[in-house]
Amino acid sequence: MSTGRITTGVLVSILLLSSTSMMVAEPVQRTDDYSSNASLPTWVLVHGTYGGSWIWYKIQGLLEAEGYLVYSVDLTSHGIVEDDRSADSVRTIEDWASPLCNFLSNSTQKVLLVTHSLGGAAASLAMEMYPEKISKAIFVAAAMPANGEVVGDVISNKLQQQVDTGVLSLSYADGSLSMPTSMHMNINLPASRKFFFNRCPDEDFILLRDLLTPFPYRPFMQSLTLTDGNYGSVPRYYIKCGLDNMFSVVTQQKICDNNPPQVQFVLKNGDHAPMFSETPYLFFMLKSIQKYH
Repeated sequence: MSTGRITTGVLVSILLLSSTSMMVAEPVQRTDDYSSNASLPTWVLVHGTYGGSWIWYKIQGLLEAEGYLVYSVDLTSHGIVEDDRSADSVRTIEDWASPLCNFLSNSTQKVLLVTHSLGGAAASLAMEMYPEKISKAIFVAAAMPANGEVVGDVISNKLQQQVDTGVLSLSYADGSLSMPTSMHMNINLPASRKFFFNRCPDEDFILLRDLLTPFPYRPFMQSLTLTDGNYGSVPRYYIKCGLDNMFSVVTQQKICDNNPPQVQFVLKNGDHAPMFSETPYLFFMLKSIQKYH
């Protein structure tokens, strides 16, 4: 499977925005010298709604080509390899995030944690439970709930709009009078691509169309308890995507204003899936954040 390619000397001009500084990114440089692999940090990549670890295949390939150790995690009921759990059976964020938390509990070193979309809820829980295992957390067009916040509140209006237009459908496994238990994306509708994957290459959209899975609903009606001593001790960085039709620029800014990260970065042409639409630029930005102090 192709992981993409970056040629030495590609010039990238990305604005990195913070409250105190503006930085211009340096060129991406590819290296095949793996002699210092032991000193490189480990990355853990977390997917969001409807996806799986496979959404990171391009970014993971690029990182591994430079000698990094990379793990991508399938959250409960997601992924290509089927388990015995359905999205309807997942009731809590703790349940949904358990594969990530189990991985971190067994990790012997700190990791760089990268998360996307509503996967930010799983990452936030992991930061609260295992702050000593995470050197930095990077949120890519992601939910980043503050203490006590209901995770789904930040995009509740957008979700309702998508249900109303048929982009999403709800499942009621516990009966029609109960809370919905899962959400399904009707990927073949043109509006689905417009909302989620408006700048993704056709070949990646075909992959998405074939591999997307239902998403558990109930965890996102739950609030998270996040403390300054645990969650707050992990440096957070946020990558905003300028052409995201799911988490709009206004929504992403609201997320950052409500729970300010250390630094906000802007991927100007990124849609809601920049690991596909803006692969080399997201790759470079992740590496820049790794080195950022």
